[in-house]
Formats: sequence, structure tokens, C-alpha cells
Amino acid sequence: MIVTKDIEQIMIDALTQLMDVRSIFVTDDVPDGYVESERIVLHVKQSSVETYFDRCFVEVNYAVPDIGDAPDAAGLRDAERALAGFLGETHVGKSDGTWYRFSLMSHQVLKSELHCHYVNARVLFEILNVI
Repeated sequence: MIVTKDIEQIMIDALTQLMDVRSIFVTDDVPDGYVESERIVLHVKQSSVETYFDRCFVEVNYAVPDIGDAPDAAGLRDAERALAGFLGETHVGKSDGTWYRFSLMSHQVLKSELHCHYVNARVLFEILNVI
């Protein structure tokens, strides 16, 4: 059985292979204050149980610090390309004897009050719930 903490770890492991970002946080462990270096924050949303799959969304937020008062356009473009390219493929795996898959549903660039802009990627995470 895969639970939300497993999903967080699966996503951290996958993103660590992709990105050269050493700071990956989950919802309940995000540092306070302004963003001073690139970081990824994961938010695993509520899941729904259906006949064959348990489904939930994972918000992957790649924060890029602003340069002065302006967004770092090149850094945001690189982050969005990397996330969209990697998450745009369907990833399939097995954890604790249970099959899962995840893939990108949408992505966009948003502004934060923490002196940064970030790429928000919405990922559909599905867990096969048949034996």
C-alpha cells in the first residue's frame, strides 16, 4: 500500500535524479522567509479511491529567486522546460509491492510574495489498487 508519505519520497527520488537542486521540501517542512536559492516544494493533495486506481494530485513548485525586483526569466524558462520535459513523460514504478504511475497534467509560472517566481507543475499520481 502506498500512502502520501510514500508519494512524497517517490517524487523526491525522481526529481533528485532530474534536477541539480539540492533543496526539496514537503508541505510541512518549508523554511520560513524569502527564497534565496532555487528550491522545490511538494504538496501532495487529497486522494480519491476508485475501482482500479487511487488518484491524487501532487503540486511540484520550483521556486527561482527574483533578481532585484524582476523575475529571473532565464532561470524560470530553464526550470519550466526541465519540469515539463521530465514530468511530461508517464513514469511507472513499483513501491512496497504496489504499482504506480505519474505524469504531468499542467504547468505555469506564478509569482510569490517571497521575492521569487515559481513554476507550478500539477502531477497526477495514480496507484493501482488491484491485487
